[in-house]
Amino acid sequence: MKQKKVKIKEVGYGRFAAGAIMELWLFRLVTGVILAIPAVLLKDLAEWTLSDDSVLTTANMGLIMNWRLPVLLVFALLFVIFCIWIEMFSQVSMCSRILTGEKTGVFPELGRGFKALMGFISPLGILFMILVILPMPLCGIGFSLSATKDFYIPDFIQSVIRKNPLYFGLEIIVTAAVLFLNFRFALAFHAAVIDHKKAKDALRESWRITGEHFKEFTLRFIRVVVIAAVVFLAVWFVFSGAPEYVLDDLQSEFQTDHEIDVLEMDVDALDEGSLDEDLDIIAYRIVAACTVFVGGYIVYIAGALCTSSIMLFLTRAYYEFTDRKPQVFYKQGGFGRTLRNAGFVLGSLVLFTLFAVFTGVFFDQVFEKRDPVRIVAHRTGGILASENSLIGIDKALHYGCYGSETDIQRTKDGYYVINHDNDFKRLTGVKKKPGDMTLAEIKELRIKDTTGNGELLSVPTLEELLDRGKEDKIVLFLELKGVSADRQMADDIVKAVRERDMTDQVVLISLNFDAIEYAERTYPEFKTGLLIFGTFGDVTKLDCDIIIMEEEMSTTSRIGDIHNAGKEALVWTVNKEEDLKDFLDKDIDGIITDEIIKAIIVEDELEKRTDIEIMEDRTSDMFD
Repeated sequence: MKQKKVKIKEVGYGRFAAGAIMELWLFRLVTGVILAIPAVLLKDLAEWTLSDDSVLTTANMGLIMNWRLPVLLVFALLFVIFCIWIEMFSQVSMCSRILTGEKTGVFPELGRGFKALMGFISPLGILFMILVILPMPLCGIGFSLSATKDFYIPDFIQSVIRKNPLYFGLEIIVTAAVLFLNFRFALAFHAAVIDHKKAKDALRESWRITGEHFKEFTLRFIRVVVIAAVVFLAVWFVFSGAPEYVLDDLQSEFQTDHEIDVLEMDVDALDEGSLDEDLDIIAYRIVAACTVFVGGYIVYIAGALCTSSIMLFLTRAYYEFTDRKPQVFYKQGGFGRTLRNAGFVLGSLVLFTLFAVFTGVFFDQVFEKRDPVRIVAHRTGGILASENSLIGIDKALHYGCYGSETDIQRTKDGYYVINHDNDFKRLTGVKKKPGDMTLAEIKELRIKDTTGNGELLSVPTLEELLDRGKEDKIVLFLELKGVSADRQMADDIVKAVRERDMTDQVVLISLNFDAIEYAERTYPEFKTGLLIFGTFGDVTKLDCDIIIMEEEMSTTSRIGDIHNAGKEALVWTVNKEEDLKDFLDKDIDGIITDEIIKAIIVEDELEKRTDIEIMEDRTSDMFD
C-alpha cells in the first residue's frame, strides 16, 4: 500500500530538524508514560516472587538461589526488551518516517518498532541487546535506556579498581572495547527497522557502513555532538548559569538567615510599610525559584532535544550511506501541529512558573532546616590516622565525629582482631588471613602507618578497641567482617561489650544478612545495621535498626521510606566533595567517611549558602 505523505511544503534541513526534533521529544514524553505501565506491573510481579521475604538486597542474595532467580531474571529481561522496543526500535521508526515525509503517530510507530524487534530477536540479537543493557551503561557510554540508565559500579568497588594497576588496565581495555563496538554497531537498529534486516544482517550492515565511511561518519557525528553541546551550554548559560550568578550576588543585600511565614504576616504592618524588607526577600526568592525551576525545565528540554537530534542524525546517515539520500525535507505538521507543540511547551512552563511562585513565597516552609548529619569515621579515623588503628578513634573524637567504624575478624584460635582485608598483605606484607593465624602470630605483625609518617603499629584486638572507645566515649560501629562473620562472632562481641557496660556505645553492622538478623532478634537491646549496595523491594522490611546504603542507591524517597518505618538511614563511603555536599544536606541520619576534615568544611559551607543555592541543592534530582 502506498504510504501517505504529509501534505506540507518542502523546507531546508535546518528548519525541518527544528520541527522534527520537537516531534521526537513529544514522542519520548508519551512513550515514557506508556513505559510506566509495564514497569509497575513487572515490579509487582517480581516482588510477588519474593513471597514472605519481601526484599532482596546484596546482603541476602541466598534467598533467591532457587526457582525465584530465573523468574526474576525473566521479568527483568522482559522489561529491558520492552524498553529497547519503545526507546530504540520505535524511535528509529519515528525518525525514518519523519525524514521521508510520511505520516507518523505514536501507536503506528510502536507497531512498526515491535515488528522490527521480533525480526531482530535471535541468539545474536539477544547478545547484542545484552551489550546495550550492561556494559554500555556501566561504562557510561553508548545507548541509554530507562531501564539501565541508573546502572553503576559502586564507588567502593571503583576505588579498588583504580588502586590496582591490573584492574585499572582491564577497565580501560573493556571501556575502549565497548566504545569501539558501540561505534561500529551504531546503525544496527536502523538496518533492522528501515530495511527489515535480521540481527546478523543488521549488525553486518552497520559494521560495513561505519567501516567504509569511517572518516566521514566520524567527523559528521562529532560535528552534530559538538553543535548539540554548544546549543545546550548556550541555553544553560542564558536560562540558568548567568541568572544564578546574578542572584547569588544579589543575596548579599539581604539577611541570609531571614525566616518569613507569610500566613503569620500582620496585614496592618503591611500597609504601614514595615514589612518592605520581607516583601523584597519574597520577591527575590520568587525570581530565584523561577530561575531554578523554570530555567531548569528549559535546560532539561534543551537536553532532550539535543539527544533527539543525535538520533535523527544517525537515521539520516543510514539513509545517505545506503545511497538513499533524501532529496527534500518536509516541514512537520503545519500550523495546527506547531500550535499544539507550542501550547504544550507554554502550558508546562506556566505550571512550573506557578510552582516557582509558590516555592518562593513559602520558601522557609518548603526548605525547612534539617538536623545536622552525624559523621562516622571510616576504619576508625579515616585518613587522619593509620587504617583501623586505636589512634584513629582518638582522632575521630577530636574532630567531633559521632562514631568510628571498624572491621572485626576472628583468628585461628578464636580471638578477634581489627583488619579490613581478607589477609594482611597490603598493610604488613604478610599474605596470610586472620583465620589462618593465632593471636600471638598476628601480634608479631607490624602495620605500615597509612598516613605516611613511617610509624609501625601492632594489629589491635577487639578488647583494645572497646577499651579505647569506652575511654573516649564514642559510638563504635563494629562490622562483622569476612568469612568469620557469623552468629558466633555476634555472640562473642556482645559478650565483650556487655562486660564493659558499653551496649549504648556499640552498633553491630555487617554485609552478612544472617549474622545481623540473628543479632537483632537475639540481642534487641543492641542497635544493628545492614550494609547494602543494591536492593529490590521494600528495604524497610529488613530486620535491623539501621539501613546503611551505598551512595547511588541512597535516594530521597528511599531515605523517607526508611524513616517512616522507624529506622535510621546511613550512607557509606562518602568521600568526594560533591557527594559530601549532597548527603550532608539530605535528611539522612549519618554518613561514613574517610574525609572527616573535608566533611566539616562542607558542613560550614552549607550553613553559608544563599537561598538560590539551597533551592538548587535540595531539588538537584528533579529533572534526572
